[in-house]
Order: sequence, then structure tokens, then C-alpha cells
Amino acid sequence: MRRFSLKVFARNWHRRFMWLVGLQLLLWSATGLFMVSIDIHDIHGDRVFASPQPLNMQQVLLSPSQIINLIDYSEQELTFNQISLRMLPIVSSSQPLLLSASPDTKHQPVYVVSFNGNSRMNQQFMATNGEPLAALTSTQIVKLAQAQLHPKYRSTSIKKVQYLTQLPSEVAPQHAPALQIVLDTWDNLTLYVNPESGKIVTVRHDLWRIFDWAWRLHITDYDDGENHHNWFLQLLASISLVSLVLGTITLSFRLKVRRNHHSQGLSQHNLHKWLASFMLIPLGIWIISGLILSVVHPESTTDIRSTPSTASPIIDSPLWDLQNVADTNIMGQPIEINLVYRLNQWLFEVVEESGFHRNLAAKKHLTLSNGMPFVVTEKHISDYVQKSAPQLGPVRTVSQFLPSWLTLPGYQNSIISTSFTDNNESHYFDRNSAQWIKADTPINQFLQLMRTLHFMDYLNIGGFNHIWNIIFAALMVILSISGLTLLFKSTRPRRKL
Repeated sequence: MRRFSLKVFARNWHRRFMWLVGLQLLLWSATGLFMVSIDIHDIHGDRVFASPQPLNMQQVLLSPSQIINLIDYSEQELTFNQISLRMLPIVSSSQPLLLSASPDTKHQPVYVVSFNGNSRMNQQFMATNGEPLAALTSTQIVKLAQAQLHPKYRSTSIKKVQYLTQLPSEVAPQHAPALQIVLDTWDNLTLYVNPESGKIVTVRHDLWRIFDWAWRLHITDYDDGENHHNWFLQLLASISLVSLVLGTITLSFRLKVRRNHHSQGLSQHNLHKWLASFMLIPLGIWIISGLILSVVHPESTTDIRSTPSTASPIIDSPLWDLQNVADTNIMGQPIEINLVYRLNQWLFEVVEESGFHRNLAAKKHLTLSNGMPFVVTEKHISDYVQKSAPQLGPVRTVSQFLPSWLTLPGYQNSIISTSFTDNNESHYFDRNSAQWIKADTPINQFLQLMRTLHFMDYLNIGGFNHIWNIIFAALMVILSISGLTLLFKSTRPRRKL
């Protein structure tokens, strides 16, 4: 009876797997190298936008309480959840649209009243006289869109403008209808604009489109790139993991043989072996974490974000002292002042800086209507949670902490966390703005740890544009190509002499 040899078994099955695994690893590493090498904020188009204009409080002649009295409830029952005071570009519809000229705009303070979280239902009023902003013409929409861009894009020629009721797949369908504006740039910069407010809701460009296809190839979802829980990805990751184990066994025997024999220089075999040895641990972590993220689904949690229960706040005095609110801004000149419903009460949120994404620092603080600072305490959070979500049960702990690998990696503001006695959920609030961020469970925290390991976010910055990610992906490309080359040479029929 033939004796079982672990070395022969591992080598034979490793070779059978390697064509499939090698090609897939090359595809994973090549698409990964492309995605980690490009700043994700460039992909999102963040730098296309101009910086927000600081508020000119000298021009603000009406208070939020006066704006509340101007709201039009005639069309349907509305509940507003926020009133924002910000500087917005105002354009004239009298001038013709010049597709290659900068827009003739000036910024003025405007109140934007938001209803039920639906931007389509917003109402806008001039802060100088309370006059509602009229419906926008196509010319005005284009000019408003140009005014929101960084100066280097404002005078760019426009290739195409069209009104779309059905949006292409690159835009979320909830933004329909929208005005599509294509600029004459090397990457076909495309703006999708809300036709009612003139606000740019989405930016797309050719680099984003390439990134989108790289992501689809990376997670093997060739439909819309939304499902990383697909069976094909799980199958490939499982085969890759088995191949990694078999390859490790084979590699250990080859390294053992090398210690017993002198090396004949830096051959392709030796280069592949030592590169595989160096990449063994990070590759194993990458494959295992990716497989777990694909197989394990996150748990659903309770949404307890603050929503108003009445159509308007109860105001004790006829005018809220908005000037006092602005004057007590301890950070600098605000770019926005919001009347928000937080912790079951109406407060002013003064914004000096707002990041493009939640993991970028935002400078905000809360005040009362008289301008006195409102300091969020652990008791505020505890009372709010118990009142808003009694189904979660008694509160066990309320504590402040900084983000970690397990919770909100990359979030730069202090956080208040709440846990419960009879429920495994933890809820997180921003310490400065009292905004509910998200809820977590032990399973979701475990998945967050897997994401951190998979994206190699060891410095906890909440992204994947790291130098070690680029190095890892580049070495994986080299390892895959060298492995496929050696495999091709070993399977190619030899010439007979």
C-alpha cells in the first residue's frame, strides 16, 4: 500500500488550484492597487466644490421664529425637522446662459426649511425680507451649479445639459428627477443637480467610473457592485484560503530543502518563494477577513435619531436672538447656523467647519435660543435614550470615549456611548453636536474589526489610502504574475531533442 505523503498531497492539489487562484489573486491585487493608489476623496469629487461662504450676520434681518410663520403648509401635511441659515448663491434669470463663462452670482443669507428629511420638499426664504425663492429656470440651475464649484471649474465650458426623469445607474434613483450637466474636462466631469434647489447632489467623472468597475471586479459582483455577500466571492475566497494552506505546506518543504542545499543565485523560483514567505501572514489575514465579511451579515439595530413630533417648536419669546448665537461662537466665524431637534428639544447648531464625510473633523457646538452654550452631558444622552427607545430596556452605562478599531474608526470627534442591561446594542452620539451616529452589536463590532484588518487601517483613520496598502497590493501583483509564469513553465510541454 502506498504511503501517504503530505508533501505530495499538498503539491498536487496546490497546482490544481493555482490557475484559478493565481488569476483571481492577480485580478484582486490589480484592482486593489488601483483603488488604494487614488485618494478616495478625489473619487468622490470632494475637491470639485468651493469652500462654504461664511455667514454675513449683518444681512440677516429675520429670525427663525419669523420664518416659521412663513412656511407654506397648503400642499400637504408637513413636519419640518430643521431650519438652516447659510450663504447661498443667488442668480438672475434675465441674462442668457453662457456655457463657457463664469456665472454672475452673489451670495446672500437664505433660510432653508427641511421637511421630513426629504430635500424635494424644502422651502427657501431670503433672510433679508422673508421672500420665498421662486421656482428656478434651467438657466438659473446651471448658474447655481457653477457657483458651487471650485474656481478652476467655474469657467469650464459645458458640453451637455439635459433634464432627466430616469437617471443612469451611476446615480442613486432617489435623486430623480435631476439636471445633468457635463463639463468639458478630460475626465468628463458630470454634475447631477436638484432642479428645485439648484444644489449639486452627486458628482461623477471617468475616474469614478473606472473605480466603480474596479470595485465590481474586486468583489465579483458584475451587476451593480452593491453585493459583497455573493456566493461567487465566497467560493473564490474559500478556494484561495485552501490554496494558501496547501501552498504554505509546500513552501515549508521547499524552504527546508533550501537549507540543506546551496542556492544557485536569485532565480525566479527563489524570488517567488521568498516573496511568498514575506506575504504569507498579511495575505492570510486579508483572505480570512474578506471571507468573513462576505459570509457574515451585519445585525439590524434600532434607529433612534431625533425626529420632531410637532410641526413647529414651542417658542417662549417672539424673536430668537440669532445675533447672540453667532456672537457666542467660540471657534470663529460660522458658515451655517441650524435650528435642529436634538435630545427631544430645539437647539441651535453653530457650524464653523463641516467635513465632506463623517470621518473628517467637523467643528460644531450647540447653543440655546439666548446664545448660552448647551453642553451635552451623559445624563442628557441617558434621558433621551430612555424616553426615545424604551424597548431597549434600562441603561447600563453612558461613557465618553475616542474611536477605536471596533467602533467608528476614523471618526475624529469625541463620542458618547450608551449600553443597556437587557440588550446587546450600543448607541453612539457625537459629543459636540448630540447627533445620533449609529448603533452597534458585538457581531457588528467584530465585522468592523475585520474591515479594519482587511483595509489595513492600523492607524485608525477610517480609510484605505495607506502606503502599506499600496505596497501590499503591488507585491501581490508581482507575486501573482511570478506564480502564474512559473505555473505556465511547469505545465508547458518540453521539446524533444
